[in-house]
Amino acid sequence: MSDPIVRKVLLTNDDGLDAPGLAVLEEIANAIAEEVWIAAPVMDASGTGSSVSIHSALRVYEARPRRYGVGGTPSDCVMVALDVLMKESGAPDLVLSGVNRGANLATDSHYSGTMGAAGTAYLMGVPAIALSQAHRHGDVHWDTARKHGEVLVRRLVGDGDWPAGFVPNINFPPVGPEDVTGYEVTEQGSGVLSIGLETRMDPRGKEYHWLRFGRGQVGQSEEADISAIKRGAVSITPIGFDRTDRAGVGMLKKSLGNP
Repeated sequence: MSDPIVRKVLLTNDDGLDAPGLAVLEEIANAIAEEVWIAAPVMDASGTGSSVSIHSALRVYEARPRRYGVGGTPSDCVMVALDVLMKESGAPDLVLSGVNRGANLATDSHYSGTMGAAGTAYLMGVPAIALSQAHRHGDVHWDTARKHGEVLVRRLVGDGDWPAGFVPNINFPPVGPEDVTGYEVTEQGSGVLSIGLETRMDPRGKEYHWLRFGRGQVGQSEEADISAIKRGAVSITPIGFDRTDRAGVGMLKKSLGNP
């Protein structure tokens, strides 16, 4: 058994409490932590971003000691865990979110519940890492995240200056663990998000709608997360939470006549 590097870790995700990626993350966590807690949505909460349930009550279900399902979003799970479930035992040293089934790359990460949960932990003062496993046609190489996830978490937490001022967004490529070409520190790629609505009719004759998301084809720099994934590398992108566009500051000052 590997030596732990943190005392306590909290796990969450957006795919739900019974998701296979969460089981992979639990294996990683058991290798790096003395104590593992889990608070995850009871149902799939993909695409919820950083949303929180301010208009409905949050119910918590104990599956077993230190493993809880929360009737809410991934961000809700982190808030409930830190402020209620772990209040007496103390906050975790680290929050791990994932392993998401599917990549969280480029602008898609804005809508990611996986990233939303990690960001919420960061904003609440707990270091966090988001992990996602890219796949093709439903063939998910969980062994890639399983093998390389522990290595990367150990490097980031063991060698990093924690708590860091950002959330590492880790994406594993859609290849077997032996075919990974390396670990690359990347930038968030570009993307044009397309949203479509498919309108249907229910049995009572009332319309309802399904959202459909797509990404337009945009050229990527060699440093982009998408480019690294295409090369078969693991992408690690530091995601910050200051959304100020520095070039935009100067542009607006000029437009408004501000010094």
